[in-house]
Amino acid sequence: MFNNITLTSSMRSNLYALKNLTTQMNKTQNRLASGLKINSAIDNASSYYQARALNNRASDLDALLDSMGQSIQTISTAIKGLEKSGEMLEQAAMIAEAAYEAAIIPEKAWFEAQVGENGAVVSTAQELKDAVNSGKETICVYGKINYFENQSITMKANQKLVGTEYFTGYTGNKKYSEINFTGTQYAAIRTANNGLISDLELNFDAIRIEKNLGRNLLICGESKKGIVLNNLDLSRDIQGTDSYQSLNGVISFSYTTGKVDGVINIKSQGQSADAISVHGGSKLEIAEKAVVNININEIKTSRSAIYIYADGNGKNTQMDIYGKVNIKNNSSGSFDLAGGSSYCGNTLTIHDGAEVTMSKYVYVGSRKDENTYNSVNIEAGAKVNIKDSRGEAELISQGYSLENNTASGRYLYSTTLANSGNFTPSGATIDWDNFANTAVGSAGDEVALNKIAGQYGEMMSAYDDMIKDSSYQGINLLTGGSLTTMFNENRTHSFVVQGEDMRSNALGITTREWQTRDDIAASIKEIKAAMSKVRDMVESLGNNLSIIQTRENFTDKLIDVLQTGADDLVLADMNEESANYLALQTRNNLAVNALALAAQSSSAVLKLF
Repeated sequence: MFNNITLTSSMRSNLYALKNLTTQMNKTQNRLASGLKINSAIDNASSYYQARALNNRASDLDALLDSMGQSIQTISTAIKGLEKSGEMLEQAAMIAEAAYEAAIIPEKAWFEAQVGENGAVVSTAQELKDAVNSGKETICVYGKINYFENQSITMKANQKLVGTEYFTGYTGNKKYSEINFTGTQYAAIRTANNGLISDLELNFDAIRIEKNLGRNLLICGESKKGIVLNNLDLSRDIQGTDSYQSLNGVISFSYTTGKVDGVINIKSQGQSADAISVHGGSKLEIAEKAVVNININEIKTSRSAIYIYADGNGKNTQMDIYGKVNIKNNSSGSFDLAGGSSYCGNTLTIHDGAEVTMSKYVYVGSRKDENTYNSVNIEAGAKVNIKDSRGEAELISQGYSLENNTASGRYLYSTTLANSGNFTPSGATIDWDNFANTAVGSAGDEVALNKIAGQYGEMMSAYDDMIKDSSYQGINLLTGGSLTTMFNENRTHSFVVQGEDMRSNALGITTREWQTRDDIAASIKEIKAAMSKVRDMVESLGNNLSIIQTRENFTDKLIDVLQTGADDLVLADMNEESANYLALQTRNNLAVNALALAAQSSSAVLKLF
């Protein structure tokens, strides 16, 4: 059963006022606790959603701000890497300039002065042909010549064919003067009486070998005399399928007297692999200061390193060694003194003080008759090293001779030396596993240029390494990478930084080997141009960095503006809300007192009873 309670109108009015005050106090307390005058859309939908939109945009821009910061770090890394790499280029330029000023390889005009009016300095195949055909006395090869295919050089009497080192004194194992032959010609170069070939790198790539084709790099003589070879790097590679066996070598001394001086490096490979062929009654001397290094490998037919044979007409062949001969032959013997009725009557003499090292045996062919036979003479004091399938012996001769007046061939093996009784042990052994052609010539100039060229190469390698390492989070603007930075939350405004390949080859630094002084000048020119490109790139990256930094500062300020605008819409004024709460408390107390007063009229009725 529901019972109604009757209140006076004044009590109801006071009670309603007290209820409203409680609601207002709760609202004010909530604002004081949260700091917000609008806590939900119920409070003020327009301001609430407007503030939320501003805060969302500020949040999106804050994420972009992080991305801009990473872009700044990427560009800064590239700038720092390029600046330091540029210092390496400056150092490389100084190295090249030092080499140029040292005039290790003089300019072409300097060599022209050395050869005189009756000489020529040639840089092309046609110039070389013209100089030889016109009878120029001294012909200096300047730089690298790729000679015409299937054509030969036929020298005239008293001509000298030399490289730049002949005048400068540089005797490094990398020749600055080089002639390259290819094709099927019988011989690449033919010499004449009193000819000199010196200080050159000569290469012959024969594309096939036939009976009279693709046989020799150098033919010395053919009934000539007084031919001298000095400081040469020689290489012959015969490719093809023809099975013809050429008896001629990389160097062929034919019916002539000749001399080898300085350092001669010979590399032979392919189908026919003799390094030196001495025949037809020739007399060849390996001079006291000469070093002959022979390396025969990758061959398709068995050939001896040095082949010595007569012509069958009583013209016996003689070879005298006073200097050093080093032979590594993966094919057949080291020396072959041909025998029989056609090629017999040959002599090999290793003189006192000479040193001969061999990876194979010496073959001494059979006699022609009782008065014509082959002989090997090793004078007292000569050092011989033979390493073959039977072992290794390095011994000093006490005087030894092997004459073959028999009808069958004889061999000089390591065991022959060790058991002959005419040798004493030597103090050293050859490291055959690491055998390599000895570098040509003296140490001074070679070390000087190699040191400078080596420093230049190391500096360029270090430059490229630093360029490759100038990346940030997988982006390298110095090797052609690109960087995209977004500037607004809708991703409609962006900025792209396109990198460039700043590695040395891409900058045009392509001259790495200095064969002439002009090559050094080319390197200097290339580096100077590259340094200009580096400076331009640093400037470009700096401008890009400034643009992104400006946008970063703007975005940072914009975030502050957006957040302030959002706060203005929803944040409560704490001073105002505190004053409101205090006033509400006062009004609440007054309302309670008013309600009490209104109740007094009812309590007065009780006094009547």
